[in-house]
Amino acid sequence: MRKFLNSINLLLWGIGICLLIGGTYLLFIPYPELILAIPFAIPLVLIAVIGALAYPFLVVISFVAFSYFRIHEAIPQIYPLRIPLILAIATAGVLTYHIAIRNTVRPYWRYELSILSVFAAQVLLSVIFSTNRANSLEFFLSIFAKTLLMVPAIIWLTRKSYEFKLTTYTFIICGTLLSVIGLINKFKGVGLVEGSRITIAREFSSVLGDPNDLASILLCPLSFAAALYFSNKKIIFRLISILSFLLILYAIFSTQSRGGLLGAATIFYVYFARVIKPKKIAPVLGLISLVIMALLSGISDRSSGGINELSQSGVDASSMGRIYAWGASIEMAIAHPIAGVGVNNFLNNFWEFSSYWDGQNKAAHSAWFEILGETGFAGLIVYLILISRILKVSRENMHLVFSSKFKFNSDTEVVARALHSSLLGIIVSSTFLSQGFAWSGYIIFSLTLALNTYVKKRINTKQCYTLLSGQA
Repeated sequence: MRKFLNSINLLLWGIGICLLIGGTYLLFIPYPELILAIPFAIPLVLIAVIGALAYPFLVVISFVAFSYFRIHEAIPQIYPLRIPLILAIATAGVLTYHIAIRNTVRPYWRYELSILSVFAAQVLLSVIFSTNRANSLEFFLSIFAKTLLMVPAIIWLTRKSYEFKLTTYTFIICGTLLSVIGLINKFKGVGLVEGSRITIAREFSSVLGDPNDLASILLCPLSFAAALYFSNKKIIFRLISILSFLLILYAIFSTQSRGGLLGAATIFYVYFARVIKPKKIAPVLGLISLVIMALLSGISDRSSGGINELSQSGVDASSMGRIYAWGASIEMAIAHPIAGVGVNNFLNNFWEFSSYWDGQNKAAHSAWFEILGETGFAGLIVYLILISRILKVSRENMHLVFSSKFKFNSDTEVVARALHSSLLGIIVSSTFLSQGFAWSGYIIFSLTLALNTYVKKRINTKQCYTLLSGQA
């Protein structure tokens, strides 16, 4: 009887979410002819919703795939379907269902979430005292608030070994897909920036349309592909992982992004350090790999930042632009030390605080200076505390998975290695990339914390979290 009632309950929730999704389509999709397809689509959507309620992590990882990798922009045929919006609604629905109705998901709180909350409060403060409040508020509500909501959702819904395994395959598949699309654009000469740097979906003003952002997005799948190769002994998985690794690496080369190459070199260093016995050789090999990648990627041939732009001082115009942007960031923080100039307002304030003006506003080209200028010294301090804490948790994951007496399966080893190297790659590449508020970092933070909770539960160590219900 109880199973029957649970099935009826699941069906009713499925119908309710179907109606919500259908209403969303009617309100937001500007294609009236699609209304005719709703009667045929409802049964399929109902099946999908019931499946999502039964396996909530599928919704979360789908949301990650579309929001982080922007699959709907890389494949323009599905762009009008508003898939990220639908998945966001579905994620909220399944989370509410499993917390409030089924009680199968038990929300908990971690110290790292408290630090993130302080940083969120600091960002909100920057919105209140922003030099352009409307611009900052729009960014906060449309982008950053969604990120803040998804962080605990990912942490709470990623709980089992097979879910981490699915995460690995999702990252590798999505990264390979983007790499193939980017390389096809390269060979067709479509969407190239400065004549040689690959992009995707520039017509949608997508983040994939910026070579630096595209390189940053590809760093995590590169790390997952490398981790799968080193942790899985099956030949088929090794062949798939090495093929994906080479495609993703070639795509990063083709972006000709300095930050991307630095991140890739960091990932190389992490795996050199794991494989090569004399640990002192690993940094040397990491530097050598960076030089080789810089030569192979053709950075010196770029129209901006290439060898043709070298000035008498030996610094190219692209590097000088970064130096001016970083100087402007410091001036912004000095003028607004508590709240900065406001989130998403660096570009608008560059001309006022820069020591050099060539008629064009410049991005920060560094996560650290982006956060410094937009949220002030206070925001940067909290952000650095958050990064250091997540890095500590990641190192703890590596120690527990590889050094403890408890033997974990290869899927857990893959994720531990991949998340650790991804985190280090993001930290290093952020020096040259404006990724302080980008999805990539916060998704890696969430998965790192979820893995830490899972690992500690398995080996029965001291709890690293507090149940929000107050029960032990």
